[in-house]
Amino acid sequence: MHRLFIDRSMTDGQTVTVRGDDARHIGFSLRMRCGEKISCACEGRAYLCEIIGFTPDSVSMKILSEEEGSEPPVGIILYQALLKGDALDGVFRRAVECGATEIVPFS
Repeated sequence: MHRLFIDRSMTDGQTVTVRGDDARHIGFSLRMRCGEKISCACEGRAYLCEIIGFTPDSVSMKILSEEEGSEPPVGIILYQALLKGDALDGVFRRAVECGATEIVPFS
């Protein structure tokens, strides 16, 4: 299941609205559709959400359940070779979204 990190301003307690790059990533890169589920982490809480709607620049999700603690039950360590430019930032971000708990860069 895909995991997304959100801030408190994106939720009203019953729904989550994601805008900008994350919304485009959900709709175009991941090609997710209405009815699919996604995990959202916010300030130590994990929300299981179902996508209920798309607009050109936002994704709306209904919160199905809420749990204390947003860390996965297993630890994942990613060993990543150094990359040219700022590509490593994108790798780190996606690795954390996938649940990596430690990232070890090497040359």
